[in-house]
Amino acid sequence: MTYLSYNKQLRSEDNSQVIANLIRKGWVEAPQPPYDPATQTCEWIDGAWVVAPIVVPVPSQVAMWALRESVMFAGEMSAITNALNSLPEAEKAIAWNRWEYKESIVRNSPIILQLQSMLGWSDSFVDTLYKNAAEIAQNPN
Repeated sequence: MTYLSYNKQLRSEDNSQVIANLIRKGWVEAPQPPYDPATQTCEWIDGAWVVAPIVVPVPSQVAMWALRESVMFAGEMSAITNALNSLPEAEKAIAWNRWEYKESIVRNSPIILQLQSMLGWSDSFVDTLYKNAAEIAQNPN
């Protein structure tokens, strides 16, 4: 596959005769730069190749078991335990019930926001926990 550009347009071509003809008409080869398709995208934007990291969206909801594993792998399970145990008794029972038995949990659910605040976790850290939980749920073995 050969990439050719002309006036910021991109064309891909396999036929060597067509390529030679296009080059005679002013098209120039525009080879893709090196990039890692597993972690990066490579797109033709406004007449140039642009390599950018793949942005994994933060899931709005994950399986609770997967989030607990994500927290465990992050080494934060004891912090969660301490935070939940520090809540007033009535609130603690509800929070523990949700933490242990809820099937799934929304990213901005009250318990997650409360734990995030109590533990001083950044949005970025919680987003990473959710991304990791989604990955765990997709590959549970």
